[in-house]
Amino acid sequence: MSLLEKQIVDSVQSGTFLEVVHRIYRDNFDEKEMIGKEVAALHNAGKIDIIAEFRKLNSSDQQLDFFMIRHVLEKALPSIDAPVISVMDCVKHLTEEAGNDMAAGTLILPFIAFCEANSARPDEILSAALIDIDDTFDFITPAITAGSNLQLEQYANKAVELCSHENILIRSRAVHALGRIKYHDHEDLIIKFLQAIQTTLELDCDDYLYVAALRSIFALFKAESNQEYFAVTLTKNILQNPTDTILYEASQLFFFEAKILPVTLIDLLLQALISINHEHHGTIRNIDSGLCSLLQRGMQEKVTSFLEEILVQEKQEFSAKQFNGLTREFFENKERSLDILITRWLLSKQVSLGRAAAGLLEDSPDDGIAVTADLDQLQALPEGIRVFLARKACGWFFHKQISAASFIMSLIDTAPNDEIEEITEILFHPLLISYSGSVKDHLVKTVEEEPSEKVKLVINAVLERLNIYHESLESPIDELVPIQTQRETHLRYMSRLMAESYKAARKDSIFLSFTTTSHLLYGSRAVHCFENEFVGQKARQEIPMQEMSHSFEFPALEYLDPHSLDYKLRTFRIEGCDS
Repeated sequence: MSLLEKQIVDSVQSGTFLEVVHRIYRDNFDEKEMIGKEVAALHNAGKIDIIAEFRKLNSSDQQLDFFMIRHVLEKALPSIDAPVISVMDCVKHLTEEAGNDMAAGTLILPFIAFCEANSARPDEILSAALIDIDDTFDFITPAITAGSNLQLEQYANKAVELCSHENILIRSRAVHALGRIKYHDHEDLIIKFLQAIQTTLELDCDDYLYVAALRSIFALFKAESNQEYFAVTLTKNILQNPTDTILYEASQLFFFEAKILPVTLIDLLLQALISINHEHHGTIRNIDSGLCSLLQRGMQEKVTSFLEEILVQEKQEFSAKQFNGLTREFFENKERSLDILITRWLLSKQVSLGRAAAGLLEDSPDDGIAVTADLDQLQALPEGIRVFLARKACGWFFHKQISAASFIMSLIDTAPNDEIEEITEILFHPLLISYSGSVKDHLVKTVEEEPSEKVKLVINAVLERLNIYHESLESPIDELVPIQTQRETHLRYMSRLMAESYKAARKDSIFLSFTTTSHLLYGSRAVHCFENEFVGQKARQEIPMQEMSHSFEFPALEYLDPHSLDYKLRTFRIEGCDS
């Protein structure tokens, strides 16, 4: 007997099997496959009973790595010889102990392999599952899956027969099993299974059955794409009045299969997913990923139409920011996606889509990114549409000033002369006056890139007006200038407000609750001492002080005339809108 065998056998006798296996697995991680085989060999030789030992494993034991130890059983299970009932009990126990962990179901595939190792096991497990119906664990699906890998038609017929069972739970599990069978190009079986699902859906159904049916329908369609009409008909039936559970499953399928699904099934899923709850973030994340796949397939119109339909709903408040993966795709393909979408939404004359256009730019830098109007959408539109767009861009993108300015500038080349004056006025007031730093720099940079003569004339004109405006500000009215005492009083007041705000923030800070605070009175570096374990004495550490700062440009009109500015921006946003 080898040393490893002796350690394992002795551990069973001393009641420390799990602890020893944990230590062996951890110390021999590079040879973890060997450990499972060794344990299986000892079990088959009758020296230990690993099913009884692993049945003692609980996730609540903090001294053991639950999933690491369970992994040993996953490697051993396919090759062991043990009573089916005891194996079923152990598999159920360890799966339920894993809770909601993503790795909870990793024991099922080894269990199916265990069933396949003996042709009598699938039937024994299926019989046990039908006699003693377990409400919390599905043994029907792995039994039919394993049996079909051995005798396809026999277990396929059993699954079809169970689809009409009087117990709805058994019907659900049988329907789920239909999607797990490997058909090996048996089109006749696929048609038979789809018919069985159709018959089942005509009986009493619950969410679990509908979800199982959806999964199996899509699996069957992937195995035989010629049955598209059948799959569409069944899917349409399920999604007529979907619950949140069904919508989540639909979003899962959309997430995983959007790259390959035909347009008919995509349209069905998107039509149903319009009714999702805006608070169900998991469902939204799945839809977001699926929409990204559609965008990569060149289906931008479908993506845009779905977004528009979901964003204009009155009962629920969705924002474009919730679809952050899709937003990244738009930014990566700005000219082909972002510019087109922003132009389309500003032209829509809907406040909700204008707000959505602003939401697309929320994660851009503080001053925004350069965006341009999609001029192709402006063809054949009536006069004044460029002024309309300029006002919308200023109203919605005012706090992303570079985005607003660049969008407005892109309208000038194709604008009639009678519209340029009004567009120029919007560019100057309120944008350039409010952001005389960043917007001015952007305009100067645009001139350096040698734009058209039309654009250059507009930029030079607004920059000249800005110089005149600033010169007039340098000659203040003496009667309106606060005296020194008033300025000092105001500074003390603002300092006190900041101190109180800082103190309140520190009081509620999670980070400061588990750290210590040091107050620097003077000096150019911080010094502290710590115990150096290697030399056994205290060591001194000095940290040079470094400058750290962040700045952003606050719109000047928010100081000078906040009420008029707010009124103007609100007017820009809603004027001319139908809804």
